[in-house]
Amino acid sequence: MLVKKDKDALREVIKKALPPVEWLAQAYNRPLDASQKKHLVREALNFIARFQNEIERSHYISYLARLVSVAEVTIEKVLNSSKINRRTQEESTKEAKTTTEERFIACLLNCSDQLPKIALPEIELEDSSLLTIYKQLQSCYNTSQAVNQEIGKIKGKLSRELRERLDAVSLEWDEKFAQDKEASLEEFQQIKSHLMQREKEQIKSNFAKAIAQAETSGDIAKVRELMKNLQESLK
Repeated sequence: MLVKKDKDALREVIKKALPPVEWLAQAYNRPLDASQKKHLVREALNFIARFQNEIERSHYISYLARLVSVAEVTIEKVLNSSKINRRTQEESTKEAKTTTEERFIACLLNCSDQLPKIALPEIELEDSSLLTIYKQLQSCYNTSQAVNQEIGKIKGKLSRELRERLDAVSLEWDEKFAQDKEASLEEFQQIKSHLMQREKEQIKSNFAKAIAQAETSGDIAKVRELMKNLQESLK
């Protein structure tokens, strides 16, 4: 893969790549007819809706408006439609969860030399494929005397798709550690703490449902047992 063979080459490809909206615009032949303009606006707004930076959003709204010869306010109205916003919010939430888990796993897989000796706790990741890797990494970090060697074996068994998902994130970690190791370690700890807290909240939610059911049925002994188990689980 490109990431493994030449990280500098990948950085150069990324550096020269066009922003998505401009890349999309170049894919259409000129002059644009009414049908092409309609499709271009719909596809471009799927990108613009995901921009978090307001200046970037405003820039590409203006860019798109000039490209299809309509008023900016028209583009904004379409962008602010409930359908686009709802879809974008749902996808952003899903992507945010996945990104946090991917960053966590990628750091453990590729930055073991940078990380202090750590014991990995039980964490139920939402992505099943990443959870499988984490279980293997947990055993590796917690019990192995040859961590890097064991990590190499884990990497060798990854599917191509999963390896590609994690390679780009790994490159980001490499750059972060090269620039500021202390800040990178702090970021990793924050991600780890976030995932652990999410795990605790899920445990509390599950116990709350079970306790509510026991209270409804009048089973006081069960309530006490569940409360005790909850306290043990959160230690």
